[in-house]
Order: sequence, then C-alpha cells, then structure tokens
Amino acid sequence: MPKPHINKLFALVLIVLTILLYKKDEKLEQSLALTTELSQQEISLQQRIEMGLRKNSLIRLQQSPTDIR
Repeated sequence: MPKPHINKLFALVLIVLTILLYKKDEKLEQSLALTTELSQQEISLQQRIEMGLRKNSLIRLQQSPTDIR
C-alpha cells in the first residue's frame, strides 16, 4: 500500500505539470493570435500593393496616346 507522503508528492507533481501546461497553452494561444494578426496585415498590404499597381497601370494607359497607329 502506497505511503501517504508519496500520494501527496504525486498530487503536487500533477498540479505543477498542469500549471506548466496551462502556461504553455496560453503562450501558444498568444503566438497563434499574433501570427494571425501578422498574416492579416500582410494580406492587407499585398492588396494595397496590387491596387497601387492597377492604379499605376490605368494612369499610364491614360497618359499614353489613344491611337498608336
């Protein structure tokens, strides 16, 4: 039969491991949120660049002669 102090030690180890896992999960969640935010910013920046390139192309077309013949 296990001794009572062994059971208490085992319970303490389980509590510590649970706390460590919770903290790690919290950090993972924060990291995921940051990654998602950066990804959204990158997509937004990419869309702005594409819009700028389209606008540039339109301006060039408007500035070029209408009849190239």
